[in-house]
Amino acid sequence: MLINSCRKIVGILERLKSINYWGLEPMGNNLVVLLSTYNAGNYLLELIESLNKQIYKNFDIIIRDDCSTIIERENLIKISQQHKNIQLHIGTQNLGVILSYSKLLELALEQKYEYIMFADQDDYWLPGKIEKTLNLMKKTENISYDSPILVHTDLIVTNQTLAIIDRSFLKYQKLSPRASDFERLLMQNITTGCSMMINRKLAEKATPIPEGVIMHDWWIALVCSIFGHITFLDEGTLYYRQHGGNLIGAKKYDVFRLIKKVLKDRNNPLIVNSRQALIFKKNYGAELDRETINTIDTLILIGNIPKWKRPIVLINHKLIKNGVLRNIGLWIKLLIMKR
Repeated sequence: MLINSCRKIVGILERLKSINYWGLEPMGNNLVVLLSTYNAGNYLLELIESLNKQIYKNFDIIIRDDCSTIIERENLIKISQQHKNIQLHIGTQNLGVILSYSKLLELALEQKYEYIMFADQDDYWLPGKIEKTLNLMKKTENISYDSPILVHTDLIVTNQTLAIIDRSFLKYQKLSPRASDFERLLMQNITTGCSMMINRKLAEKATPIPEGVIMHDWWIALVCSIFGHITFLDEGTLYYRQHGGNLIGAKKYDVFRLIKKVLKDRNNPLIVNSRQALIFKKNYGAELDRETINTIDTLILIGNIPKWKRPIVLINHKLIKNGVLRNIGLWIKLLIMKR
């Protein structure tokens, strides 16, 4: 009697699960693309078009609108109604891009997705983007079982009409994908959100994204560099559109621009890096070894070190940026900066 009753209860629970009664299952797939929008305009239609043309089809899309205009929201509702794999969430307050993506990550975790990608509303994905990134993710998981993993790719830099400016974002900016250790990432990010895929383990470790960090993709990369593995696919998998509305964008590595930046002001050039490092320490300090904590403290307290020692101290702790000129410019600013 008791056994039969238990079987009935299990059967009821399975049926409830199958109709998504609990609201914790994916819409049908184990991979999701997260997209935060804000007055996306016409670019959004091109992004959705590129997602529809993906070779790999088994994915869902969760969109969170960060308080766009009424017209833009109505447009989003129409788009979501036309695609069964789109789940739309209309934000009740403007959170900004970082916290909006943090909310999206929380939704993805609640709905039990195993693999997560991030889209920008103005990008255009090439057909093999998801398939190639997922293949590398699974290969990496086979080597690093049960670890947080981040896979990122190169990007193709274009103008607003998708005419190609440079076929490699990383070469365009003189960035090395090998600079993915924790010390280098404290100084400069080399991962771009719309080129990334992360697994559930990393999402759980990095979420929620704290207020005050520089950018969501930078934070996720920092977390992965300590607790997991970062892997790079040496191929441009999307068109990275440049236009007047870019929040970050791709700026060509230019000597004169770097010199101008060095001479512009005498404030601490590592203020935002130091703040993010402090937030990281507050969140994960109990899990970090003494050497890592010393590195973080060095960055936080760089302004208290005698001026002539600052460049030497950074080098000793491997706190360097990509490219000789960037580091020379940084060291000059550290030598002349105000306390």
